[in-house]
Amino acid sequence: MLASGSADTTVRLWDLAGNHHQSVLALRHHTDKVPAIAWHTTEHGLLLTASYDKRACVVDVRSPGSVRSWELGAEADPEAVAWDPHSTHLFSVALEDGTVRCFDARSPGEAVWSLKAHKRAVSSLDYNVRPRITIYLSLSYTSLCTYLYKYIYLYNAVRERPSGRLRRTSAPRAR
Repeated sequence: MLASGSADTTVRLWDLAGNHHQSVLALRHHTDKVPAIAWHTTEHGLLLTASYDKRACVVDVRSPGSVRSWELGAEADPEAVAWDPHSTHLFSVALEDGTVRCFDARSPGEAVWSLKAHKRAVSSLDYNVRPRITIYLSLSYTSLCTYLYKYIYLYNAVRERPSGRLRRTSAPRAR
């Protein structure tokens, strides 16, 4: 099963073993573009989505009417989402203002923690599955000379809260 988020505000599910020309399910729980989606790492029917409507949602695709949502608490749009593989009830949302927020899928409400990771948009994030020490965040932007600069920040995520920047590395410029 493949999930896709769209600028038309839908999330569509595709059966790759069957008909590739038509989605098997269209979810319409957002009111604006859906740039970020992620399947749960162990609960295979749970799908995390984030939209420019400033909400993150978890939907059980086996019961599409059961949508839970969280206000992102920011004016910034979401860029990426990820489930925490160590605390499978937690998920994180990366925002265009450089913030990463973590929420508890078991209960609605405020973020469990928030981290100002970058000065500019956090374009992607991912958790290290072994050991439970680091969230990987990356930022990329294009200069006037069309060089691509990438900075990767490593954060300690032990005890479900980031404890600070461990180190910063610069990747080589792409031409």
